[in-house]
Amino acid sequence: MAKKPDYQRMKPIWYFVGLILVTMGAVINLAGLADLFRAGGGEKVLGSLHANIWWGELMVIVGALFVYFNRKTRPADKAQARTARKKNA
Repeated sequence: MAKKPDYQRMKPIWYFVGLILVTMGAVINLAGLADLFRAGGGEKVLGSLHANIWWGELMVIVGALFVYFNRKTRPADKAQARTARKKNA
């Protein structure tokens, strides 16, 4: 008989959303920093605010929070998994 997947050990979707936010935020932040230190180019309207640096940092912080809070299964889930294994054994 095929072994059933252990759903208690699976990561929630928000963990992977956090990883994507961290990655994309880092890319946007680095692009903003490169634009900040690059000489030349025309001045943009409100370009002095450097919105890509701020939004990149915000995305990294929010993504890191998502990863932190969804990195493991919760203790209640582990207790339920133990009782489920005892019933199946």
